[in-house]
Amino acid sequence: MNTNIFIQLPLDEQLNYVLEKGRYIDCREYNNQTLALYTVGRYLYEIWYRDADNRIVKVVEVKPTDALVYYFEGI
Repeated sequence: MNTNIFIQLPLDEQLNYVLEKGRYIDCREYNNQTLALYTVGRYLYEIWYRDADNRIVKVVEVKPTDALVYYFEGI
């Protein structure tokens, strides 16, 4: 699914798509939220989970260069 179609989907459909089709890579903490990184084909997505109210806030596509900075800087 290309990015233009993905961003038009409602949040629950974006989440289902990433969880069903994707593969979990890693997670990180940011501003009291847990961000989980998934790959679906050639795309990377973050699922933003807000710990305070126990809910998914958003699902966003991540550029590979950003993923390298945020997830792999400790290597």
